[in-house]
Amino acid sequence: MKFYKIAVLAWVFILGLASGGAWAESETVVFKPGKSNKFVSDYGGMSIVPISVGVYVGGYGDGKIESRSYGEVQGSPKAIGGLQTRLTALLTRVDLKALENVRDQITGGHIVFRYKFASNNLPTIQLYEIDPDIGNWEPESVSWKRLSGNEKGFPAVKTGEKFGEMRVEGAGGKIREAKFEIPASVLSEWAAGNNPGLLLKIKDWKGGVKIETVHASGGNTPELHVEGEWNLDEE
Repeated sequence: MKFYKIAVLAWVFILGLASGGAWAESETVVFKPGKSNKFVSDYGGMSIVPISVGVYVGGYGDGKIESRSYGEVQGSPKAIGGLQTRLTALLTRVDLKALENVRDQITGGHIVFRYKFASNNLPTIQLYEIDPDIGNWEPESVSWKRLSGNEKGFPAVKTGEKFGEMRVEGAGGKIREAKFEIPASVLSEWAAGNNPGLLLKIKDWKGGVKIETVHASGGNTPELHVEGEWNLDEE
């Protein structure tokens, strides 16, 4: 049996040499605030920004009573959903430009958000890609109206592909995870710098939940897992 294993390894080595010595390693790299991986050190490229709009008689979300609390959230967690007289969602963008030179080697991935204290109706969390037509947005100045394209509607924020939805699992203070798959083609575009970001919201704005942000403690920050067949000879 040992001889068989050695023979197989030797044959794999010969095939590697025959192909020019370029080795590809299947591995998942994690982009998490303050952490490092084989492509980045002390990662700081994740932005999470709340956007809100007032609810009033006659309509929802047309930007007339939008929140003026601009900038990245300094605290954690942040409540999203239809809460009292305001609708609130979270914008998220994960900078992947460190993968620009190997973006064709990305095979898939997923993003993980952590949450707690959901409303008693156990709402459904949805994750959308922001409509690319919106263009680039800055955490310091983005608003609901900026992302609505000045269109009225419910909700007003212009979105593209929906990456998934899940109903929360509990209403207490226990930390739970919401995981959403992100296609390899989308991650590759992010690595190329074409990154409109994500919108995390509550379905139909019914209920709410608290989402941990980049400032969460105890390792509860969001994180993006990127799978790839990484070429070890790639510079």
